[in-house]
Parts: sequence; C-alpha cells; structure tokens
Amino acid sequence: MLRWGEENRVSASKSPRPGLIRKSTFTWLQWLCCRAGLPRGLALVDLLAGTAITLHREGWRPFLDLALACLREGPEALARRHLRPDYYSRWLARRERQPLGPSGQKLTARLRFSLLALWEEEELPFLAGFLDSLSRQSYPHWELLLAGPPGKSLDLGDWQGNSRVRLLAVDAVTHRLWQSLQSDYLLLPSLQDRWPTDALAAWAGFLQLRPEAEIILSDEDEIDPGGRRCNPFWKPGWSPDLALALPQGGGGTLFRLTAVRAAGGVQAARRPAHAYDLLLRLLGHTPPPRVYHFPRVLCHRQLAAPQTEREQIRRRQQAAKPALLEYLAHTRQPAQVVAGQVPGSWQVVREVREPQGVSIIIPFRDRPHLLERCVSSILAATDYPAFELLLVDNQSQEPATHRLLDRWHGHARVRLESYPHPFNFAALNNRAAAQARYPYLLFLNNDTEVLTPSWLTAMAAHLQRPEVGAVGAKLLYPDGTIQHGGLTIGGGGLLCGDLLRGLPDHPQVARGLAFLERNCSAVTGACLLTEKDLFEQLGGFDERDFPICYNDVDYCLRLRARGYVIVWTPQAVLYHDESASRGRRPDVDSLARLRWEQRAFEARWWPVIHNDPYFNANLSRLWDGYAY
Repeated sequence: MLRWGEENRVSASKSPRPGLIRKSTFTWLQWLCCRAGLPRGLALVDLLAGTAITLHREGWRPFLDLALACLREGPEALARRHLRPDYYSRWLARRERQPLGPSGQKLTARLRFSLLALWEEEELPFLAGFLDSLSRQSYPHWELLLAGPPGKSLDLGDWQGNSRVRLLAVDAVTHRLWQSLQSDYLLLPSLQDRWPTDALAAWAGFLQLRPEAEIILSDEDEIDPGGRRCNPFWKPGWSPDLALALPQGGGGTLFRLTAVRAAGGVQAARRPAHAYDLLLRLLGHTPPPRVYHFPRVLCHRQLAAPQTEREQIRRRQQAAKPALLEYLAHTRQPAQVVAGQVPGSWQVVREVREPQGVSIIIPFRDRPHLLERCVSSILAATDYPAFELLLVDNQSQEPATHRLLDRWHGHARVRLESYPHPFNFAALNNRAAAQARYPYLLFLNNDTEVLTPSWLTAMAAHLQRPEVGAVGAKLLYPDGTIQHGGLTIGGGGLLCGDLLRGLPDHPQVARGLAFLERNCSAVTGACLLTEKDLFEQLGGFDERDFPICYNDVDYCLRLRARGYVIVWTPQAVLYHDESASRGRRPDVDSLARLRWEQRAFEARWWPVIHNDPYFNANLSRLWDGYAY
C-alpha cells in the first residue's frame, strides 16, 4: 500500500468546532421559508449561504467580487463562468497579485535545485524562452544541465560559459552523474516549460514546511501560440490511480535527489517519458516515497503548433507505456493498458483474478417505471458473471409495482426483501446487507440505468486490491451531463459537493478528469461497491446520526480513517435521475432532519471539511463543476 503524506490522512473530530458561518444556520432559514410557504425564499437563502461561506473562508475581497458578479450575471451563469475561454485570464489578473510563496531572503535553508533537460531537436525553437524563464528566477541556488543527442551543439547566446549551465551528451546521464550532483532536489523539464519568477522560491518555502517530502507535484497550465495562458490543471492531492491514468512529471514535479539515486537515476532511453518513468519507479519502491501536492501553478507549458503538439503527445504516450507496464508487473497488478480517451492518457483495465459474487442492493418505494428500467438494464447489459439483485421494498402501495414484482418472482438473480418501516436509508441498506449472500455489496439507487456492460467488472477489479475500501462510478444526468465524478468534502457550498457536477461529459473539459480514474475522499451511495466483511466491521451506515443524508460520505471517511483508499472509475457509467425516486422539493420535516444531520456531520468530520486532501485550494468551495 502506498504511504501517504500528512495531507492524505483523515481523522474524526470528537466534538464540534463552531465556525463563524455554519451551513446549518441557513438550513433553519430554509425551514422557516417552507413553514411560511415562500418557495422563492429557498433560492435566496441558498445564495445568501454561499456568499456568507465565501466571506468567512476567503475574506472581503472575494466576497465583494462574488456579490457583484451575482448582480451582473445571476447565480446560474456565475456557477459556469469558468467555462468561458477568457475566464482564466481574468482569474489570473485577480489572483496573481498574491505571492506564490516565501521569498529567498526569508528562507532559513539554502536548498539547491538541479534542472536536467533532455532536449530533442524539435524543441530548440523554445530554448530562448526556456533560458529567459530561468534567468528571471528570484531564487539563486540552482544549476541547469542540458543533455541532447550526441554530436549536437547548442547556441546558448549570453548564457555561453555561464558556470550554472552544463552541456552534456544524453549518454552521459548515468550513475556517475547522479553521484556527482551536489544539489538537494531535481526537476526534469522540457524546453517548452516556463516558470513564474518565484517558482523555485515557492518550492523552497514549501520544503521548509515539508522537509520529509520526496516528490512534490504542483499545478500547471499552458501558454498558447499567441502567448495567452490557458487550460489550468488543478490537480487533486496525491492520487496514485490518477498517476497511472495520466503520465505526469516534468517541470511541475520535484524529486528529492537521494530518492532519485536510490531508484537508479533517470533512464534517458525512456525520453520523452523519462520523468514519468522515474515517478513510477519511485512509487514501486518499498517503502514508497512521501508524495505531496503543492496547489500553486508553478509550471507553464509553451504549446507548439497544433500538429506538432499532437505528435509530441503521441510520442510521450507511447514512451510511457513500457514504464506503466513495468510498474504494474513489479507491483503484481495484472492488467492490460489501452489508450485513454484523454489525449496522452492510459486506461488500466485490471483483471478480476477470482470473481467474487456481488449482492446489488436496490431500495425502492413504488415508482415501478424507474425500478423496471434499472433492473432490466442490469440484467440485460451486465457482463459480470456472479451477482444477485436484492430488491428492498419500503412500503410500496401501487398495484403496478406489485405486478412488476410478480414478473420477477422466481428469477434466478432476483430476490425481494421487505422493509415495512418509515424510510431510513441507512437502516434499510444495513438490513439488506445482512441478508446478502455474496462477499461484495453494491448499493444502488433505483433511479439509475446501466450504460456500460463492463461496469461491475471494472468496479470489482478495483475492490480486489487490498488497499481499496470502496469504489464509485461515473453517473450522468439523463441529458448526458455529469452528475457524479467523486465527492469533495467542504465543496459545492455545502458540507460536501461533486467535483464535476453539471459539466459536459467530454474529454477536453476539466483536463479530462471525467475520463481518468482517480482517488477521492468519498463516492455517492447511489452506486457504491464495498466488501461485506468490511462493511460489517465498521458497523455499516450510521442509521442514528445519518438516517437519510451523509451516511455514504461518513462511511467512506471512516474507511479512510482506517487507511483504505476510495476509487472513482469512469469505466463504470450509469444514468442517474437524481432524487427522482423520492422527489426533489424540500419540505419542513426534511429540512429539519437535514439540519440535524449536517450538525452531526460537522461535529464528527470538522477537520476534513476544511482540509480535504483531494480538493484543490484554487477551486471554488461555493460551486460544483470544477469552478474556480
């Protein structure tokens, strides 16, 4: 199991920590609006809650910016403004007035950085910009090593003869080189990488706070041929599954040199994926390295012409495949590797070594058209060999429902259980789990519909990994936009939100995160796979404090507190008509109950609400959908 840094640990709080602004306060206002019969007041309360949360968490300036933007554009347009082509430039104009990190004069340790660029001839037009970016660094303790094809020379211009620049042939990148370096950390940029003026100083400041770090990944963006910065990559906290899906490394990744030496150095033969190869070899070590994420844009990639850029992406992808296959073989993870839908990415298709039976638990109360669509899609489309459907009837009354159940009577894969009590989602599922015959439990809403035949195979393949506690799927609204792409704690203007909610399901949106497997803090109970033994060890869903809401999130956080990881996979895709089975309109009783559950969740998980390791600090805590 990978060793995680402090940022990836989770713990429960035994007592609530009161905040200046609490979401439950606004739930009281919603309750009053319902009592007074003022449905329009609900939207106003939501808007007030969001702006108040922004004021509390980010200060007066972002609050005023948000208030003015709401007046100009309205809440709905505001929540999607980050999708506009010019929005990132406007965002940079506001945010980049803030320093990236401590200046070199305030640092107590003089950390030394080596930058090794293994260049190719097609990159030479970018050399001048690369050197200019380095010359502007405020932090002085660095050296540059330029290694190129044998017999090729570089015109360094004013840099010729500079003591901090060394020219090498690529075949000189050997064990002897790593032993001769006197620096503390290593960067592996390409000549297309650029850095802000305080990038090295920011890294040095971060390392002063995290001296144990062996790998640090920063955020990145791109510079288009017109010189405009675009396409930011707001990375989550360290996510091993994302590292396998999307080759990373280069000018935005920092390696401790002692760890590089222990791994045998950089394999120049793997260029242009040599940085990714090094990352995977380090991850395969025992014990694995301490990996951290630094949520600052510290690397800008200068894009080439479109055709050249596509060819470069293809070459990096192909060079990364052998490194990925070696890592999977070394860590004994049988899998095939196929090209992903995001340019340059890979999809790791894991083998299910010994298929375990899955009990699919589907609660319902009437709505027979939803139940029929859900069950029929599972029976018709699922290619997994061993599963049962455990349908849990919560006091259905409609004759059409009973006729539908009669049709499935005696079906080899379908069982019916009754829960003749008031609706309690947690208790209902706990009782059904106790009746399940198989070692895997899949909790599934009745308003879902299977879209990919291998959905259950993909989820079960992850659950067989010893470090995985729960697996979630990609859920889409009926219009094809994303409903669930992994939950963030403290996001979405609530106690938890969805990273990708409402975005188009397209590989060019949000850096393709909707098509990349990754780790997250929690997944929704609308489609959640876990082991029955583990579920019982943790006491199942908490039916006392979270009878309706937050029970799935609480379960995932309890898994993480025990050292398990949560995986979200886009290889399993379903439609989810969210809340269709019970209705969307809140009433007085449901809002009062929600207030109780929110307070219980705050009391138990306050540290995580304000420190989700998979939530990038540059993203908005007010809006879902990768907004910033």
